[in-house]
Amino acid sequence: MEFSNENNNEVPTVQYFDNDFDAVEWISECRNKPLPIIAPAVDEVSIDEASQWNSFFHTHVGGQFFKARKYVYPAFQKWLDNSESCLEVGCGHGCSIYPLLGNAHLPDLRIIATDYSNEALSILMMHDKFDHSRVRVRIWDITEPFEDSKHYSRTEDGDGKLDMAHCDSTYPCLPVDSVLCLFVLSALHPGDHEASLCNIWQTLPPGGVILFRDYGTCDMTMFRHKIRLSENLYRRSDGTLSYYFDLEYMNALCAATGFEPAELKYATVQITNKKKGITMKRVFVHAVLVKVS
Repeated sequence: MEFSNENNNEVPTVQYFDNDFDAVEWISECRNKPLPIIAPAVDEVSIDEASQWNSFFHTHVGGQFFKARKYVYPAFQKWLDNSESCLEVGCGHGCSIYPLLGNAHLPDLRIIATDYSNEALSILMMHDKFDHSRVRVRIWDITEPFEDSKHYSRTEDGDGKLDMAHCDSTYPCLPVDSVLCLFVLSALHPGDHEASLCNIWQTLPPGGVILFRDYGTCDMTMFRHKIRLSENLYRRSDGTLSYYFDLEYMNALCAATGFEPAELKYATVQITNKKKGITMKRVFVHAVLVKVS
């Protein structure tokens, strides 16, 4: 993906790529690539995920580890243009939110930003572009119902500390028009995928949508892992999980949770590092899941 220079008074032009190579052919080619042997005696669910991600964001307190996801609007433009309110799960430090807040096509968009890492939300609210009038912040572990989450706001001195606060009437409230779910389910054990989608289902009205993007099978990062817990589940060196999706699995999840895929495909991006002379093939699953009434 390549992006033009931004101008504060104009909407930046974004070149969006999602079909650089044939995903089916690439997946077929990868069948003979070596993968780690599935660890027979590893406890897949022994990791405290919230603790791991708090540790991660504490280490990267500057909020620069993840680049701004400027591709979100061109990837989901049709759906975001028809959204007055949007909830993001696993928002991290705002790499998706801030490009949307700064997008001139979405001047009235209101956002509920959620994550189950309080460290991530602290970083999010310390950003100089944090707009209290447009963003509501909540701690939410999506494996639990949204009603059990906690609403926070930034303290008046702007130090980013999380405090309990009442919901302002200008904030978005449930249900929301759309939910951003970007690289979130892959960080969960697959045993939690169905329950998580059911909990997201509760935040949407009939016809509301999940805007989904996550790692696809045979993405280049899949072959870097040392610990493999099951067919498509891996554990990173920092203890967090990484699941790689295929379209068949996504269709099964939709059927089990009351969603219909309006869009479902592999998005492929080929990145060339000219300095090192290497080409990297990225495979993602792109989906728009509609809540069935």
